[in-house]
Amino acid sequence: METSDYLHLIATLENRAFKAEKAYSKVLRDHQTTKHRLERVTQELEHAAKLVKISYDLSIRLGAVVDYLVKGKTADDGSYRLESQDHVNGFHR
Repeated sequence: METSDYLHLIATLENRAFKAEKAYSKVLRDHQTTKHRLERVTQELEHAAKLVKISYDLSIRLGAVVDYLVKGKTADDGSYRLESQDHVNGFHR
């Protein structure tokens, strides 16, 4: 091989290395962006799950209040029979 062939080979390898480094940088940026989006979505889902739990607990409590006000049913031990809770639980089955 002549010197010009070596120079051409080196230039080709440098060009490929530059393109590979550029592509790798883009992959790293995309990875970081995806990672941040995933973290944000995970936080939003956790927040939504907490809101669902609060909503469910609130509906159970409101059901107990409605049962008490409308029917005033109590068990022998003084606890309330939550008919509305039976309906909610039946809905989730």
